[in-house]
Amino acid sequence: HTARSRTPPPKTATIKSLTAERNPPPRQIGVDSSATAATDWKEERWDPEGWQKSGAEACALIYGSAYPKLRERMEVLHPLLNTMMIEHGYGRVLSRTSLPLRIRELCVLAVLAGQSVAPQLTSHMRGAIKCGATPEEVKAVISQTHLAWGKEAQEVADAVHEGCVRGSKAAL
Repeated sequence: HTARSRTPPPKTATIKSLTAERNPPPRQIGVDSSATAATDWKEERWDPEGWQKSGAEACALIYGSAYPKLRERMEVLHPLLNTMMIEHGYGRVLSRTSLPLRIRELCVLAVLAGQSVAPQLTSHMRGAIKCGATPEEVKAVISQTHLAWGKEAQEVADAVHEGCVRGSKAAL
């Protein structure tokens, strides 16, 4: 084991240059859909009110009549969880405009399918349909669970899907 030596900053360093190292510019978080190259990024604007509004709209569309109950449950768990779910999960992530909500919901299915979260998977299967996905698209995503999550996860995802098909008002 060898010790690393730290090089002190040059004596000509200014406070501005040292501060810039500790306070980098805002993170670039998304590809600009108007960009001409895959490496063109845009920065996200700080907009909690907008995230709250678009997040509430997306969540209400996905959860339908279960939306008020979901919000109440989250609020009881902790008010910040409710805020984080709406502003960040649904507002900042699912409500971005670079992909339609239908596609984002299908991606959510792929992520949830291997995580042993049957209630959330069920809700998002129904949500994908409400956002315009077809039953065949939902089935296609679920049928590929084993590729990322393994055989056991595939069996669970298939069982959740079958339960949705049998008991769904959305006719998966």
